[in-house]
Amino acid sequence: MNDGVRLDASVCTPEGEEPMGGWPGVIRGLIAHELAHQWFGDYVTCKDWSHIWLNEGFASYYDTLHEGFVYGHDHFQYRMLLRAQGILGREGKKPMVERSYKTAMSQFDYRAYGKGSWILHMLRSRLGEDLYRKCIQTYLERNALKSVVTEDLNRVIEELSGRSFDPFFDQWVYHARHPELKVSHSWDEDKKLAKVTVEQTQDVDDDVLLFTFPTKLRFSGEGWFVDNEIEISEKLNDFYVALKEKPTGVLFDPELTVLAKVDFEKPKAMLHAQLVDSTNVIARLLAAKQLGDQDDKKTVAKLKSSLNADPFYGVRRRASEALARIKTPEALAALTASLEQADARVRRQVVSDIGTFYHPDARRASQQIAASEKNPMILRSALRSIAKYHTEDAKQAITASLRSTTYRDYEAYYAHEAVPVIDDPSLSGELIKFLSRRDRRINHSWFGNTLQTLGRLNRNEDNKDKIRELLANHANSPSDRIQRGAITALGLLEDPKAIPIVASFSGGGDDKTRIQKAADEALKKLRGAKKISAELKYLTSEVMKLKEKNETLEKALEDLKKQFDAKESVDAEPEKSESQGSDD
Repeated sequence: MNDGVRLDASVCTPEGEEPMGGWPGVIRGLIAHELAHQWFGDYVTCKDWSHIWLNEGFASYYDTLHEGFVYGHDHFQYRMLLRAQGILGREGKKPMVERSYKTAMSQFDYRAYGKGSWILHMLRSRLGEDLYRKCIQTYLERNALKSVVTEDLNRVIEELSGRSFDPFFDQWVYHARHPELKVSHSWDEDKKLAKVTVEQTQDVDDDVLLFTFPTKLRFSGEGWFVDNEIEISEKLNDFYVALKEKPTGVLFDPELTVLAKVDFEKPKAMLHAQLVDSTNVIARLLAAKQLGDQDDKKTVAKLKSSLNADPFYGVRRRASEALARIKTPEALAALTASLEQADARVRRQVVSDIGTFYHPDARRASQQIAASEKNPMILRSALRSIAKYHTEDAKQAITASLRSTTYRDYEAYYAHEAVPVIDDPSLSGELIKFLSRRDRRINHSWFGNTLQTLGRLNRNEDNKDKIRELLANHANSPSDRIQRGAITALGLLEDPKAIPIVASFSGGGDDKTRIQKAADEALKKLRGAKKISAELKYLTSEVMKLKEKNETLEKALEDLKKQFDAKESVDAEPEKSESQGSDD
């Protein structure tokens, strides 16, 4: 791979996915990302923050390209699919190039990184690898040691390709969001015609356009497939394709070249066939996800087979996720029978998905994993799973991990994440020991997160003084992450006595610092807790008054009852007759 830049590192981490090789993979991905910045950000840099995607989008795409070069094309496509899903779930209508920002940091979001990388991926898909490479090299050479805007990239691409890319940049970069597509298909047996309808369902306005883009339809059957190139340009698009026989598979955008939210419902039999399509990893990934909406035994069996036999780890993970969504006893049995996974990423997924069940079999499996697992990230999922059963065994397992001294304290930190699940304040002492024992070594972000756990864990305690003082001592930490963690934790503690402490960090105008924002959020929680506390105090007082009145009424009623009983006993005595009252 040499798409304009040669990178001699590996792996980046897109949204929601751990890297190859665990935390060493994070470091290698960071190195790859920063190496790319030597060209995109140093050698050529954006003119202002509105074009920051020219720095971050390139760096994000090139570390992923290199990862694909090292680990294979299937891995690259899986990463781009995960990244797309992280983008497509976002709300808002900010375009890539947005000039009305108030702070520079507001531009460093998913648009600059994830969507920026996808803009380049779509350009590379349209131009082809060779022409794309030539365009990027020319863009760098022509703008060496200069500041650029998006139009500088567009100008080079148009010059070398001989095509206009104004519509591309207009809809994807200067306007917001992405296409939302409803896809359907049918088959005419008499005419041997397949029909595919693609409807753009996104709201079209000044911010979001009706999109125009090329892609493909792929039809497949036993031992054959046919690609048909199409262009989406209208709100409703119909395509007819003549085929020799009814296809068993129909794919929209089979090579993953368009950033679009696609709703394509298919018959169950077609999804079953797609799940074992050895020619296309995207087909298998999408089929596994869609089959999570089915709960029949045949689908469960096919997903179990995929979980244990598919050659690509990403598909095996998707199969596990689908079984977790199905939530039937058969799905749980399929997961517990599939724990022997050679790939740690898949094993972690299975353990995590077993933890989504609340069932004795899920509990037993998680307990066995917690007792034997050595991988901290997998142990993390097992501990969170058993924590929700609130047993003494779970508490002991969490305590043992909190006291562990593994490499860089991964196990202890991951164990702390199970503490809010079991929600046992008696574990506060173990968390405090963990922090005090490792204050100089623990990652600042982890330290701040653990402070937040302490605050949340003690929110219902009667006496919060000790925890409040501990958190307040870290509110002036020189570390921004520890300071924010402490301030946020004071809010989570829900102790009205912390209000003046947190208020001292609040304030600022429209351009608030991260500390001020954290303090504002914490104050909302604290003042809400104070209001609730005051209401509870009032209600308690009223209840006590009612109780006192009730006791008074009960006493009065008891006195009346005694008086009534006494009177009745007198009235019930037989009267003496005159003969009984005289001797005469």
